[in-house]
Amino acid sequence: MISEFSFKRKERVGKKSEYIEVYQNGCSFETKHFKLNILKNSRNIRRLGISVSKKTGNAVVRNHVKRIIREFFRLNKKLFPQNSDIVVTVKPGAVDQTYHSISKELNAVLSRDRFR
Repeated sequence: MISEFSFKRKERVGKKSEYIEVYQNGCSFETKHFKLNILKNSRNIRRLGISVSKKTGNAVVRNHVKRIIREFFRLNKKLFPQNSDIVVTVKPGAVDQTYHSISKELNAVLSRDRFR
């Protein structure tokens, strides 16, 4: 039960080539502060990748936003499409958002029927 809420290494999009594949072949959805690229995979697992540009802020700010997104993924895996690689690209305005507002924004885009 507790492992259901963990974020394991196998649940991460890690290689540059994997990010490129998701960007080129996946479908994308935009919100005010994020762009989500989603591509079906054959791994039978949801995998998350996070991309934050240096334009967003310094390392402390970028890491803070990444921690919030990882926490949202960890607690809400069921919202993300099964058997998919998901890359979340953070737009510069997201750094001023709280966990609650980020959660609400991502929840709104992921709970649509097109992911089921």
